[in-house]
Amino acid sequence: MSTPIKNVVLVGASGNLGPVVLKEFLDSPLNVTVLTRTGSKATFPPNVKTVQSEYTHDALASVFKSASADAIVSMVGDPAVQTPLIDAAITAGVKRFVPSEFGCNTSDPNVTATVPILAPKCHTAEYLRTKQDSISWTSLITGLFFDWGLHVGFLGFDIGAATMRRWDGGETRWSTTNLKTVGRALVNLLTKPEAYDATANRYVFVESHRVTQNELKAALEKATGKTFSVVEEVDGEQRIKTVNEALAKGDFSTVMDLILAVMIGKKTAYGLWESNSNQLLGVQDKNLDEDVKDIVQALKGPSPNL
Repeated sequence: MSTPIKNVVLVGASGNLGPVVLKEFLDSPLNVTVLTRTGSKATFPPNVKTVQSEYTHDALASVFKSASADAIVSMVGDPAVQTPLIDAAITAGVKRFVPSEFGCNTSDPNVTATVPILAPKCHTAEYLRTKQDSISWTSLITGLFFDWGLHVGFLGFDIGAATMRRWDGGETRWSTTNLKTVGRALVNLLTKPEAYDATANRYVFVESHRVTQNELKAALEKATGKTFSVVEEVDGEQRIKTVNEALAKGDFSTVMDLILAVMIGKKTAYGLWESNSNQLLGVQDKNLDEDVKDIVQALKGPSPNL
């Protein structure tokens, strides 16, 4: 018994998530094609089949038909451009569309109300619902990227400086996922029959850890042998107000704090999944101390794609 998925087109396979997902697909039994926009400067390993295309219906449908695509996995940075991808996929007879989610739980209206920049993801899911008689879909919700977030400091920690920006006392528990786990979940979603069937036309949740900032601080101190000092105590609700005031003036420089507010803030804590599909998708929770130790060691290398 197998799924009907043999050929997959990855869209937006550069950036932070894309290269790790691509590697997981290349290590799978699936045939992979990478689609980029015409004129893109993105580069990929020489063994990767790549195609450039304009994002018009006819051009995209032609690419998907030529690749005999059974599934499209979208990782585009701007989810608002996905409607032509979906329409072309339907024309080409694609069976499953995985939209660009991989973050906050956009199925919760409280999340998109607090972080309006995420609304296009919600609109994509709504559009897919209107088309699910023609194509099935799965939205994978992962929470904040754990290894990448530690690498770039997005989770509130500067590992080199041993400092911490703590949100609402650091006691809120939230779900977070390593990049490689995202890739593995996507592969298993399309290759495991029970997962393929069970994930049709719904949101699916995965996680590598359920953690608080204070627990993460302790794990980092154990891994580095350093004491992390708190350089800023962030009031989540006040921060939302401050960022929205800046946005009203056209200043988008702090907009990512809205994502942190809904994920790890105390009063707007929408970042912990009620349940996950780890077992269904063949991925496992990680040991926090061991994972942090490995990530700290990886930070000594040249690549942010851990």
